[in-house]
Amino acid sequence: MLPTYKERVIADGILRGHGHDAEAQCRVSATKISLSIGEFAYSHYELVSISKPVPDGNYHLFTLGSVSPVRYRGGILLWGGAT
Repeated sequence: MLPTYKERVIADGILRGHGHDAEAQCRVSATKISLSIGEFAYSHYELVSISKPVPDGNYHLFTLGSVSPVRYRGGILLWGGAT
């Protein structure tokens, strides 16, 4: 088994409203974890910046080749918000 390698990365993303028309470009930081040679997973996302104000609520975060359900509240992303 290969040792796990972790590093923080910054990536562009889109925060898209779930149930309303809010959408904004954003930048997030995440922990990139090597699972095996050429295979990675990302975790521990944090919002770095957002292009415009959006209301608190459920969203989908599109970044790093995946889509994650999140709740946006007061500038903070909470995982598992939208379904």
